[in-house]
Amino acid sequence: MSYHILSKKLSNPELKGILQALNTFFQSKEIDFYIVGATARDILLTNLYGLIPERKTMDIDIAIAISKLNPTQVLRILTSMYKEWI
Repeated sequence: MSYHILSKKLSNPELKGILQALNTFFQSKEIDFYIVGATARDILLTNLYGLIPERKTMDIDIAIAISKLNPTQVLRILTSMYKEWI
């Protein structure tokens, strides 16, 4: 299931750039990723129900699908992501 999320409705102004960077990175590696935790809650509340969260989060939690990868490959991918962003 997927939804079209409007960037103008994101409560954190830096979130759009972060999500775009994550999307670009993981697409280039052909890895599915998901936004989880409070950021996912805030996006859903705002975009699907028009509600403004009373308590905002300043971090982003992600989950990645690694069923096709072994632990060494996962570590290599995460290390390359870290190096690209630092």
